[in-house]
Parts: sequence; C-alpha cells; structure tokens
Amino acid sequence: MKQLFMSNRFKSFYWRAGSMMLVALLNAFVESSSTFGLSTQVVVLLGLVLGEITKALNNFSQGKSA
Repeated sequence: MKQLFMSNRFKSFYWRAGSMMLVALLNAFVESSSTFGLSTQVVVLLGLVLGEITKALNNFSQGKSA
C-alpha cells in the first residue's frame, strides 16, 4: 500500500494539490488584508497554472524533457 502512495502519479497529485493550497492561502491572506479579492474561478486557474509551472521546473531540474 505504501508503494501505491509513493508512486509518481501520487507524487504529482501531492505537488499539484500543494500548489492549489498555496494559491488559496495567498488569496485568503490578500482578501483579509485588503479589498482586493479574486473570484473562485481565478484562484483555481492560478492554482492549476502554478502546478504546471512547478512541475515544469521540477522536470527541468531533474533533466527530464517535456
């Protein structure tokens, strides 16, 4: 069972979920500190984009091609 949760597919899921949480936390901080707030759709889109960017950076750092 441990091997399943340490597979590359799950690692990718964890990485992307972490990116989504980071954007959501950043949005919550910005929303509470000022009147500038992002819609839910924009937060989700930014989370997905950040997930792809971090995945590309990780692949680049490991020498993997796209």
